[in-house]
Amino acid sequence: MPQTEPLSAQKDATVKDVEAWWLDALQTGELGHLEGDNEGHDLGDWHAGPLVVSKAALRGAYSIWMRDRRFDGGVVSDSAFTTRLKRICEGLDTKQRRAVGSGARKWYYIVPPLKECRGHYDKAMKRTNGWPALLAPPPEDDEPDDL
Repeated sequence: MPQTEPLSAQKDATVKDVEAWWLDALQTGELGHLEGDNEGHDLGDWHAGPLVVSKAALRGAYSIWMRDRRFDGGVVSDSAFTTRLKRICEGLDTKQRRAVGSGARKWYYIVPPLKECRGHYDKAMKRTNGWPALLAPPPEDDEPDDL
């Protein structure tokens, strides 16, 4: 069957749980509410390069996203989350790192840059439609507005 944009759009509309959350993240360029401690590590800029995110924080963002979407399936187990995420984001890796401050070793996801993640998703889901253009965040304004 030929992969057309309407078919891809239909697939996008019917994905559930992990795949739906990841599609939303790829469309918005945001991973959502990364609750939990990223163990003192700076996330980085997903548009510019890979992110280092604690497994607990990324799984927490997925769980929060799923709370209001009861028709998108149930929250999957930790191992199923990792397996499914790796299936739709081939470049995703897991590594242990020392937490800043405590020195304890924790597990982290190394998430490829946004553009790369989108390519992996397209390939895994046989998706052909494009992605929305993302606006750069506004520059930080250090001076208060004069009213």
